Amino acid sequence: IFHMDKFLPGIAKLYGHTTESDGARRIADAYWHLWEPDFNSFGVTKDAALSYIAGAAPGMLNLWVSLTPGEVINEPLAVADMRNILLDDSDIDLVSTHKVVFPGLEDTITVLRQRAIDGAKLMFRPRMRFGEVIMFSTTHTPHSAVWLPNAPTPGRCSAEMRMLMATDLDREA
Repeated sequence: IFHMDKFLPGIAKLYGHTTESDGARRIADAYWHLWEPDFNSFGVTKDAALSYIAGAAPGMLNLWVSLTPGEVINEPLAVADMRNILLDDSDIDLVSTHKVVFPGLEDTITVLRQRAIDGAKLMFRPRMRFGEVIMFSTTHTPHSAVWLPNAPTPGRCSAEMRMLMATDLDREA
């Protein structure tokens, strides 16, 4: 199942709002209690963090790293080329955003139905080795593990790290 960790229009809609900025604000509100100590040490306000998320330049990034000894043989991470994806959050047959509740954090995930990705160009790194990383936008890139027919299934292990990138910090060294 292809998904997006932080689909801003879907997040906005889930919480009764309409704009991508509203979705970005919801992320900032949900995570601020975790981010605030680090961001304060760099002079980054909550409003600045919100602008980094909404601006997506580069904004929120996802790093996916293979922890599989040797190589990933089956179920590699695939990312979808956004140029031919249908992302209309008003059509439940295409996209739906859901709350995911953890202790101390209410998060979201957006699921793309098969019809949304039919015909999409999917890309993956064949035989990805231990420690190799794929980096992509958390807010703009559908991704999923994919099954490779006729490939052995030795299993795989991976980790995802999400980060918020700021490129315009005016800070004295």
